[in-house]
Amino acid sequence: MESQVSAFRRTAARFAAALVAAVSLASNATLRPDPSGLWYDANESGWGLTLDQQGNIVFAVLFVYDASGHPAWYVASSIVEPNDINPLPPPGGPFSGALYRTTGPYFGGAFDPHAVTATQVGTISIAYPDATGESLGVDYTIDGVHVVKTVQRQTWQDEYIDFSGVYQGAAVVDSQAAACPPPAISPPLGLVTAFNVAPSFSSHKVRIGWSTGVDTGCTIDGTYRQTGRLAAIDGSLACGSIDAPPPALMPVTLGGIDFNNGAFTASFRFQQASCTYTGHLGGVRIR
Repeated sequence: MESQVSAFRRTAARFAAALVAAVSLASNATLRPDPSGLWYDANESGWGLTLDQQGNIVFAVLFVYDASGHPAWYVASSIVEPNDINPLPPPGGPFSGALYRTTGPYFGGAFDPHAVTATQVGTISIAYPDATGESLGVDYTIDGVHVVKTVQRQTWQDEYIDFSGVYQGAAVVDSQAAACPPPAISPPLGLVTAFNVAPSFSSHKVRIGWSTGVDTGCTIDGTYRQTGRLAAIDGSLACGSIDAPPPALMPVTLGGIDFNNGAFTASFRFQQASCTYTGHLGGVRIR
């Protein structure tokens, strides 16, 4: 029985490691977190950007006002990661593509496909300014007019998801300053760990805990909030020995939290002293 249990654990670990590796490789071709949804500028009524990511391509519809104050919209059918950069850019972008103005037949009459035209008017580039994925940097040019802005996900309602359970996965640091020490958020002999996610009795409060070694671990206590179709958790991170006095709390934000087919993924950013760490975590539900 013991050998069967050990074999199962090894298989689960290899599966989780393969999953993390696949996610890391896929991130080189996709914008992470997934930007699909509606983005807006709270200070500019009527300005909007709709994005839809499929595979390594992001499709965009930009709806704005023209120089005469009339509604105008533009499309970018292929916003992709640059293929001439070595090393590859981070999963947060930038992604860029051509921007087009289109014309076509009147919507109330017979549709004539020959009357549809698409004329390139400039370019558009999108990128996340930080790891949480809550805001998006947009840089576009239309007929020589250059615009740069930061926009937010449009959120209509709270879709709180109780994702409590046990997940096999990993927490991986993607970025830190060279002078900052490696944070102790993963097991020393590998990246695979088990996340225990439990809701509290208070509304939208969530606790995520995982082991980082023998009698050591990390805990995130935070508050869940909706950000478009994704979610975020703001709270505190504590890592250390489970038998020692409570360790110092570090402010942490999990952003771009996505739930799909029994798995969850999220980006994170936390502060330890003067060091800022960003990365991603997630796993596959095992019970």
